[in-house]
Parts: sequence; C-alpha cells; structure tokens
Amino acid sequence: MFEIRFIRRMIRRRMTPIDQTVAEKWKRRLAIAYGVLAWNLFGVIVYNCYDGKRDWPLYYGLKSEEEAQVTNREYFARHLGREGATVRLLSVKNWRVHEDEEYVLKKSEGGANILDLEKADLSGKDLPPIISKTRNDQ
Repeated sequence: MFEIRFIRRMIRRRMTPIDQTVAEKWKRRLAIAYGVLAWNLFGVIVYNCYDGKRDWPLYYGLKSEEEAQVTNREYFARHLGREGATVRLLSVKNWRVHEDEEYVLKKSEGGANILDLEKADLSGKDLPPIISKTRNDQ
C-alpha cells in the first residue's frame, strides 16, 4: 500500500519551500474565498427553501407523493429490516412524551424488501417504561 511518507517525500523532492509570509498570505486569501463561497451556498439553500424546493427529491420527481407522506420515524422503522420486531415510536414535545405508538414490522405484499408497519396489539407483553418527567422534576 502507498504510505503518506512516500507521497510526502515525492512532493518535497520536486517542490521548493515557500516563504512563511507568502504561505500565511495565501492561507488568509483561501480562508476569505472559503468564507465567501460558504456564505453564497448558504444563501442558495435559504432561497431554495423559500422557493418551495425544501424537499428537493419530491420537487425534482425522484420521490413519489406516497413516499412524501411517510414520516421520518415510519421511514426508518420500515428500513430496519427486522421482520416481526416490535417498534416503539415516540413523539416528544416540551420534554414530555406527546405520542406513543407501537408497531410490528411485517413483510409487505408483493415480496418487496420494505416492511410495512402494522399497529401492535401488545396488551399482554411487558415493554420498557417511558420516562415522562421534565428536567425540573428530576
């Protein structure tokens, strides 16, 4: 394998050293160029969000309307890839549990690898408790 020392020796053999003041001047110039570029890209992102392109895969047709309706927590729960697993989806607002749903992952019809969420009927099973205290209650 190539090692960093090999590349370093090759560069040092073929290049002459740069004066420290010149190196600092170019470092400052590159830092300013980087800052201007980052600021402009930030402006482009803000403009696209304002213009309605926040969900760019949906805007450019890479994602269907059905996929756009799926929440992030359901999306990641489906892609766990663990058939028969129990998934507990929590929604927290103001340091309290706002919504608590339990799902069982099952294979979708048609043989697709994506798993469907089915509401769980887990009345007899022991599940870990949820801490719903606020920070001030502790």
